[in-house]
Amino acid sequence: MRAVACTALISLSLLYVSCGSEKPSTGPRPSPTATVEAQVTLGNRSVTDMVGRALRVPDSLSRVVAITPSAADFAAALGLDVVGRSTDAAAPAVAAAPTVGSSLAPDFNAIAALKPDLVIGDAAFDGARLRDFERFAYPVFLLKVSSYDDVLLALVALGDAIGRTQQGRDAAAAIEIGVADLVRPLARNVPPTVIILTGSGREVYAGSDQTYIGSL
Repeated sequence: MRAVACTALISLSLLYVSCGSEKPSTGPRPSPTATVEAQVTLGNRSVTDMVGRALRVPDSLSRVVAITPSAADFAAALGLDVVGRSTDAAAPAVAAAPTVGSSLAPDFNAIAALKPDLVIGDAAFDGARLRDFERFAYPVFLLKVSSYDDVLLALVALGDAIGRTQQGRDAAAAIEIGVADLVRPLARNVPPTVIILTGSGREVYAGSDQTYIGSL
């Protein structure tokens, strides 16, 4: 179901420790804060993201960097060219894009090097980085998705922001139709009482009606 593709996926980063007398060569250290200086011409349009931040974006945009898996899914759903992705976004539509750090630690140097029209993030991961985003040269649109209804709202909000309003509404409508088709055969039955658990090992979570899967 396409709605499921819009949920945020969390991947734990692994720390690799090398032993031995000779240290392997490493690439440049990722920049965890927005210290990158770039000459960027701000766009003419003013839009508001899903946490109420005002941004200026180009009249026409297509190249985006998605710094969370959910951001990559939304961008792909609206036909945007994802030129950079977080290391934990592995959907086939964006898997070939270069990585720009993880969801919890975006690399601003790597993002700036791609010269995106727009950076898309998720408030669930990036809510503590608002000051970094304000200092960053490129506009960052934050999604806020914690329920099924939020998925539909996010498609419309992002579609409006990128100048693809009808495409955003069409994508939301397609999800609603898909869900209705699944629910319709069950309408005459008494719904069971269920508990929804996700995760594994010690990392087990219950899906309340305040979560995406619970609300769905």
